[in-house]
Amino acid sequence: DRLAARYEAAMRKAWGERLNSLTTAPEMVQCDFTESQAWWMSFLKKLEPECPGISGTARNLYATLHFGLSQLVNAAELAEGFEWFIEEAEALARFLVQRMVNARAAMLHSAEDERMRNIEASFIRKLGDGPQSDRELQRRSSRLNIDICRKALHNLESMERVALVDNKWQRVEPSRTTAALSN
Repeated sequence: DRLAARYEAAMRKAWGERLNSLTTAPEMVQCDFTESQAWWMSFLKKLEPECPGISGTARNLYATLHFGLSQLVNAAELAEGFEWFIEEAEALARFLVQRMVNARAAMLHSAEDERMRNIEASFIRKLGDGPQSDRELQRRSSRLNIDICRKALHNLESMERVALVDNKWQRVEPSRTTAALSN
């Protein structure tokens, strides 16, 4: 309850301790995080393949959330019967890290999609010069992997923008019906 008041009180206390303007000594917060931090680091290491560097970036997140939330909880008198569980901070930390990993995956996926659309557009332009094999298109596209080249061509084929005739790819002009539907 009264989150805004709790936040203000916790921040006032934190700034007071930081600036050393309180008349009383800063409160010492002691917590044995050895086991929890080991668990947290193993959780982060499992996510390393999906998000390289996450172990270093989010190493202190769980402890920081635990500390910050405990400061908010203790900033004002607690309601009768209130009980705070450390698992709530763990769940929030896990949620935040998963959101980071998912956001990174979405951004990378979008970048790959954009790259594939650019390659496909490039092939449509290059096929304007006449039919070409996938190897010829690969050579005209500096350092493009042949598998990516073929994937782009098959994407274009599925969209009926190109066709393979006698082992050469050629542009397919959209029919009037298809053109009218796309407009």
